[in-house]
Amino acid sequence: MSAPYKTHYFEDLTVGQRETLMKTVMDDDVIAFADLSGDRNPVHLSDHFARKTR
Repeated sequence: MSAPYKTHYFEDLTVGQRETLMKTVMDDDVIAFADLSGDRNPVHLSDHFARKTR
């Protein structure tokens, strides 16, 4: 199985070079971010709470 992206070294980069990366954010990602940042606001973590907001 191949790597999901190429490794680029700083010295090999050129001005104007671009790279596009995509990731689907999953529930585990949101929880991990909340744990790391301390942002445990229920609007981010609770579907039930979020549905009651505008």
